Amino acid sequence: QVSLTFINPYGEEELKELLYKNQKDEEQEQKYIENIEEIEEKRIVKELEEEEILQDLTQTCGMNPNINNDTNQIIYNFKTGKLPRHVSTRGDIHYKPDHENTSTISENDLYSNNIQEDNNTVYYLKIFPSSLLFIQFPTIQHNITTTNNNITNINNSECAYISGGIGSLGGMGLNQYTIIMEIMINKMPPPPSNTTNNTNTSAIPIFSTAGYGEKEAILWLHHNGVLSLSSDSIYNGQKNNNGIGKLVINKWTCITLVVDSGLADGKITIYMNDDELNYNYFTPKGIDEIDGNYSILENRVTLFGTKDIKRCQGGNIRNFVILPRVLSSIEINEIVRGIIKESNTNIFNTVANQLISMGFTEDIAQWAASNSTGETIEERVMNAFTLLSSDT
Repeated sequence: QVSLTFINPYGEEELKELLYKNQKDEEQEQKYIENIEEIEEKRIVKELEEEEILQDLTQTCGMNPNINNDTNQIIYNFKTGKLPRHVSTRGDIHYKPDHENTSTISENDLYSNNIQEDNNTVYYLKIFPSSLLFIQFPTIQHNITTTNNNITNINNSECAYISGGIGSLGGMGLNQYTIIMEIMINKMPPPPSNTTNNTNTSAIPIFSTAGYGEKEAILWLHHNGVLSLSSDSIYNGQKNNNGIGKLVINKWTCITLVVDSGLADGKITIYMNDDELNYNYFTPKGIDEIDGNYSILENRVTLFGTKDIKRCQGGNIRNFVILPRVLSSIEINEIVRGIIKESNTNIFNTVANQLISMGFTEDIAQWAASNSTGETIEERVMNAFTLLSSDT
C-alpha cells in the first residue's frame, strides 16, 4: 500500500521573506530616487526663478509682472521687448517697435520675440491671427476672507492667486475681479452676415476666462467698434451711434472689464479708456452663478482667443492689469489715466530726444515736444521742427 504525504519545501518561508524584503528595498530605493529628483527639480526651478527676478530688477520697468501684495494688483508690461514672466503663447507672436512712442528699429529686430532692451525704445506685443496669449497669475501674498467654513488658516499665507477653495464668495474661482488691458486692433471684423437680426459670426474675441482658450470668450469686438458680451448680437453691447464709446482701429485703447458675478444682483461693467459705457446688458444669463462662465477658475486667462480658433484674429497689447475685486469708477480712472500718462510721457521723451539729436538744446527740444501734435512720432517731430523754424 502506497500513501502520499505532502511535504512542505525546505526554506519556503525564508524565500517568501527574502522576496518581500527585496520588494520593500526596491520600493524604498525608488522612493529615495524620486525624492532626490523632486528636490533637484525644485532647486533648478528656484534658480531659474531667481535668475528671472534678477533680470527683471535690472531692466527699466523693474519686476515684470509687478505685484502689489497690499492690493493684490498685478501689472504685466509688454513694452520692454521681453515677455513678462508667467506669460505664454500659442501660435505666432512678435515684438514690434511702438511707432507711436519710439524711433525706428532695424528690420531684423521686427521678427525677434525677445529684443535687446534699449532705454529709448518702446515696444508692443503683436499676436497674429489664429494665435493666443495666455496670462498666468503668479504666487502672491493673500489676505483672504472666505465664507467657506472648511477653509482655515489661509489669511496672510503665500498661495496661488486662485487656488482650490479660496475663491471669492466661498467658491473655487475668482467671481469678482477687474481687468484693464491696453490694446490696439488693426482691422475690424466684417459686418453681420444676417442684417435682419444682426447676428455676427465674425466678431473678434478679446478676453476669455478659460486657461487655454477652451471655451467661448466673454468679451467680443464687433464690426462697428462695439464691445459686447456676446459674439452673436451687437444689441448686447453699446448702442450709441455717435462714435462715443466705440473702439477705433490702429489706436491704443484701455478697455476695462469689471465682473461682479456669483450674486443675485451681479453685473458686468465695461469701460473704454476712462469712460463707463452705457451698456444695456449688465445682467447676462448665468451672472448669478458662483464659479460660472464669467468666473476665473484657473490661474490663467486668455487674450484674443476663444474655443473656435478660426475666429481668433489676434491683436496688439502694451499693458494688462488684474485685481481680484470690483473696482469703483474712481479707482479705474486713476489706473487708466496713469497708463495714458505714461504713454504720453514716452511720446514726449522720444520726440524731444530726436530734436536733441538734430542739434537743438534740451530746453528748446522739450518746449517743442510739449507743444507739437500729430498721430505718429514722425508727425510730432515734423510739427515740432515747424514750430522751431517759425519761432526763429
